Amino acid sequence: MAYQTINEFNATGLDGVMGYASSISPGFFPLVLFAIFIITTMGAYYSQLRLTGKTDFLASATAASYFTTMIAFVLSLIDGVLNPVVVAISFVITIIFTMILITSDK
Repeated sequence: MAYQTINEFNATGLDGVMGYASSISPGFFPLVLFAIFIITTMGAYYSQLRLTGKTDFLASATAASYFTTMIAFVLSLIDGVLNPVVVAISFVITIIFTMILITSDK
């Protein structure tokens, strides 16, 4: 089976291009969300280290999970880009990190 070209997909505007990328490779945007989560976690972690000299990985991961969930919600509003199941998984991960942060001894 040959891939559909962008001319055959009738993609107009940014939402059409994002829908085309999602239809060609359904795992593309979940991987983008994972990359955003990792980059945000590491950015917050090393920012804490640079500013205070101390780090709290759980706080960094929790902040990154909230940020990723917000981006996942926005991407799910665009038709055909992100499956609602991915948003639900992101939300559950956010709740898990929040609960672990609240119950930790730090």
